[in-house]
Amino acid sequence: MSLAARLSALATASLFEAAGKRGAMDAGIKPLVGSEKIAGRAVTAETPAGDNLVLHQILAGTFSGEILVVDGKSECRIALWGEVMTAAAQAVGLAALVVDGVVRDAVAISSTGFPIYARGLAIPALPRTVAAKLVSGSTAVAYRFRRATGSLRMQTASSFCLPNVQRASQTKPSKEKRRNAR
Repeated sequence: MSLAARLSALATASLFEAAGKRGAMDAGIKPLVGSEKIAGRAVTAETPAGDNLVLHQILAGTFSGEILVVDGKSECRIALWGEVMTAAAQAVGLAALVVDGVVRDAVAISSTGFPIYARGLAIPALPRTVAAKLVSGSTAVAYRFRRATGSLRMQTASSFCLPNVQRASQTKPSKEKRRNAR
């Protein structure tokens, strides 16, 4: 049984408590489209408020059932995601989206069954003026979470981010790798 399947079988609140009461996401992020229960490996991104350029860059990758978790700076006036990006996400293998921000095209997206957790719905978009970045090493959605490759478990009323645990046999990255990751 996969880790995602095992996490799905457990209550989110129980996972939160078992992890020392760390990792709860902001209660304002709720299921908008699709399944009310998701679990899986998280791929994280940070974007300036209202700018989804980094999300387009991520969608150029290939995934295997990961959940895209986006720190959209709690921006609720400008949608970061819509129907076209949902189709692209499904094509590259993403399983769901969790965004600290808003999305658009909920009716069209709901017919795809692609799960989306967000703060709400909005239509407007602004021109891109600020560079965005893929986060490698930390997750930031409403709170600063642990590692970018942690596991995520969400249900209607609550959400939880389980940090990755490195195996003892793994070595620390070299100073050069840490410097390049910044």
